[in-house]
Amino acid sequence: MKKISLFVALAVAGLATAQVQMTPENLDIRKATVQAVVNNSEITMEAFSAKQPAAAADYAAHDYYHADGMLHSCYTPQFYGLTMPLIMLPFTDQVVWENYYGPTNWYSQATDELLAENSETLVYTAWQDYGLGGMYYLMYTGDHTLTQGDQTYNIKGYYYAEANGKGGSAFTVGYTPITISTGENIPMTLAGMETALMDNETGSDFYQVSSGSTNSPYAHGTALYADADHTIRIDTMGSIVRNVSPMKISAVNIPIYNSNSKDITGMLPEGAAVKVEIFAADLTQGIIYTDSLLAETTFSAADYVDVYGTYGTVIAKFWENDPFGGVMEVPVMVEGDFYIQLTNYNESGCDFGIFSDFYTPGGTTIFTVNGNYTTLFQQGSNLAISYDAYWPVIANDTTVNTMNVPVEGGIAHYGDNANDNAMLLYTNVADVDNAWIIDAPEWIGVGMDTTYLTSNGAVFMMYQAEALPAGQEYRQGVVTIDADGFVFEVTINQGDVPAGVEDFVSPIINDNKRYNLLGVEVDENYKGVVIMNGKKFIQ
Repeated sequence: MKKISLFVALAVAGLATAQVQMTPENLDIRKATVQAVVNNSEITMEAFSAKQPAAAADYAAHDYYHADGMLHSCYTPQFYGLTMPLIMLPFTDQVVWENYYGPTNWYSQATDELLAENSETLVYTAWQDYGLGGMYYLMYTGDHTLTQGDQTYNIKGYYYAEANGKGGSAFTVGYTPITISTGENIPMTLAGMETALMDNETGSDFYQVSSGSTNSPYAHGTALYADADHTIRIDTMGSIVRNVSPMKISAVNIPIYNSNSKDITGMLPEGAAVKVEIFAADLTQGIIYTDSLLAETTFSAADYVDVYGTYGTVIAKFWENDPFGGVMEVPVMVEGDFYIQLTNYNESGCDFGIFSDFYTPGGTTIFTVNGNYTTLFQQGSNLAISYDAYWPVIANDTTVNTMNVPVEGGIAHYGDNANDNAMLLYTNVADVDNAWIIDAPEWIGVGMDTTYLTSNGAVFMMYQAEALPAGQEYRQGVVTIDADGFVFEVTINQGDVPAGVEDFVSPIINDNKRYNLLGVEVDENYKGVVIMNGKKFIQ
């Protein structure tokens, strides 16, 4: 229910701006270059966790930095990508970049300024460093050494998307899908897509990978075995995805290929249907909640987009019954970490591999062998499964989401300053009329000014309350804004609200069950705000 009354015109008090924001004028596109490589690494049933530099003449390895929850710009189903690749990030209070090969010096690609010295991490703070939305220059690292035991290695500094030259790469915060000239959105993926020139002279990290260890045509695909003798067949594979902000997924794109010159009729024969399931997960605890199915669908040859006969993309969408007896597409809202799983490909007689990266550290591909999850290979990879998705967000330009209103009624304000009464919210959900749902108690009116939404992604909010009823000492109300699945709450206090009421925090119940705001358990068919494992999301 949207409860809006435009009771006052709001004034601009000053908008936050990012310091090194780039313009998207260089977002040209290119066709993907398809490469093949053999994974000859050993088979293991242990999780991949090694940080072992490979032998080289001058450098043992090159740096690689990453941030929690980041994804990469991927190719479209037609295999078009950006000439200036992007690292995709949701908006968070801060972004912590961590270097894979230990302490190093960090520099700005824009100015060559030293950002941090001899540090394993580089911290960017919201507003001061990157703001909400847009594209920003990344950093680079310097050459340094790494000591492991009694051995010292020379480590080469790292430029993201080095093949594009210094200053040619950027990342987005509060990612909103980028539509290119083909009419497609640039999806995002776990696959690194870009690597250092030390690994590949083209800078590309997008491969058809076969398995030398198991004599299989696909390291990630059908007819894959866990042993060279082909006695242990793998019928389940997928990816674990670290997701730190609610993600709205419209479709899942899976780039596939055939190693024997077969077209789609051989890759996905008539009647074949591959099952796709998304399960909740908590990767901080190493848990996949197999009893918490968030979404499921299937794909077949009918969902295939041909690119070059022997390779292309299957597009998996999600559906639900409509009121007229048919079906309609529905997006999937994923609150936290998740695991995407593919099954029934061998049983359906399919013959395809899935593209992946090869040089990017930290493999996220998971296989199921004898009921156990395994990365299978010591050198793990990231499947180039991509998501037509984004992270919707509302961000307050302050850390305070509580406002006060006089007993006699009037405009809510911060603290004791009656003139500090405008809440400035930044958002990447531009369709306020259709994608924002505002719910408030009957005694609270909500005012909104979207004058600066298009130019600055900014919305000014005001909240007006009726007079406190006679004989009542205080009351507290919560205004909930659902911005396309992202839930933002504002607490309005009126009267002498006890500290215990204002500071009350509901206990977190980690039982993987769903509850409504009243604490009543609900199922997956419930519509509205749901709490699961201490986190709120729209179901």
